[in-house]
Amino acid sequence: MLRDSFLSMISTGVRLISSLALFVVLAHVWGPTTFGVFTYPYALAAILVRIVDYGFTLQIARDVGRSPERTHEIVGRAIGAKLVLLLPTLVVSAVVAMHLPKGPSYLALFVLLVLDALVGSFALFLNIPLRAHGRFDREASISTAANLLFFGATIGAAVAGAGPVTVAAIFVLARCAFLVLALRGYVHVAGGRPRVILDRASLTGTLTKGFPYAVHMVVGTLFLQVDTLVIQQVMGASAVGLYQGGMRLLFGALLVGDALHNVFFASLARVAHDPRALGKLATQMTRHFVALGVVGFGVLLGAGHLLVNLLFSGKFASLGELVPLFGLLVLVRYSGLAYGAVLTLAERQAVRMLAAIGVLALNVVLDLVLIPRIGLRGALVASAVADLTLHLVCATASWFQYRDLMIDRRSVALLLAAVAVLPTAFVVGTEPLTRALVATALVLSGAVIGVTGEEWASLSRRVIGRLPSRFARGLTVS
Repeated sequence: MLRDSFLSMISTGVRLISSLALFVVLAHVWGPTTFGVFTYPYALAAILVRIVDYGFTLQIARDVGRSPERTHEIVGRAIGAKLVLLLPTLVVSAVVAMHLPKGPSYLALFVLLVLDALVGSFALFLNIPLRAHGRFDREASISTAANLLFFGATIGAAVAGAGPVTVAAIFVLARCAFLVLALRGYVHVAGGRPRVILDRASLTGTLTKGFPYAVHMVVGTLFLQVDTLVIQQVMGASAVGLYQGGMRLLFGALLVGDALHNVFFASLARVAHDPRALGKLATQMTRHFVALGVVGFGVLLGAGHLLVNLLFSGKFASLGELVPLFGLLVLVRYSGLAYGAVLTLAERQAVRMLAAIGVLALNVVLDLVLIPRIGLRGALVASAVADLTLHLVCATASWFQYRDLMIDRRSVALLLAAVAVLPTAFVVGTEPLTRALVATALVLSGAVIGVTGEEWASLSRRVIGRLPSRFARGLTVS
């Protein structure tokens, strides 16, 4: 699991460069207003592409992982469905385009970024079977090559003075290169080109089976983007730019968890037939993710102003007081991921779908109430409350399914420690030294309580075992 986690982290990490390092540089170069003009249509494109995605990322990983000998059939049916789904995506995009904010750049940006999202959807889709076949190495190499090209070309253009429209065009070209590399990787691992299966029976079956996954993916994306849509309407492009700057820090903190989730999900799928083994592994998953959330919360709580000063221009100074709340959101989002995973493996995706729809409605209501009153802080509070509600619903459904809470005492202790320090995140003007001390305690708690001594020892043995023998013997003796 250690090797696969590392490779998955590489793959996920380079893919998220566009939402972390790249967007940080764009925010620094452009400032909040221009950055907000760019990220608003980017958020719209991220929502619309979910129609074509249709939840296939999670579904294909599960189905190919269970039946790798049927890879071409499973992938072919999904490709056929994705091609059909292009039509409603374009229709909805045209309707959205007619209601964009006034401004010369919005329409061109929207068209280019939707095209970028669509090409990226097919490229990422073709990479998923590699992961399901256990070829995390191949997936990592493709993601690294494609995204380094993407990152280098975009940064070079932005630093040279390119505007948002030019950068969006570079996005499209880079995604095309990613699609070519992903296609070659699929052919190498699966033993042939993907075929398109488009008969009526296959299409109907694929769309019906995938509907809960599709709705869940759309709702999940809306969770990340609905705040931006409301902020645009209530506060304008500059506020969108500030908020999206903070979201880059959030996505960066979620990076390790995204990679680890891929590995845990594959491991859970292998023991899905054994409820006892599944519960044990899910409990371990919960503890590790709570620990990661506590560490992420601690880092953003203690280093919020420092990170803003290092990564952004002076125009983003007011973001510093919001960073601890982004850290709290990291903890909340990490804390319940295991429950969603086990429900998917138990064929209870419909439960996740209905829960997500209800909680999304709650999030929208909270946004409309809180953002006009307390600004960007209201958006973060709304997101945290909505995410926590979703986790509680999934945990309840998981209990009824397995009669197992999938949480141990260490996880509870970490959560209680985080709750105890919440005032330092919510109170504006808390002394920097106080925040630093609390943050250090949280990070140490996550490392000491969140990982058992046996797990640390196992990790140490694995790391030392991969070192040159002479050097490893020296470490062991010392």
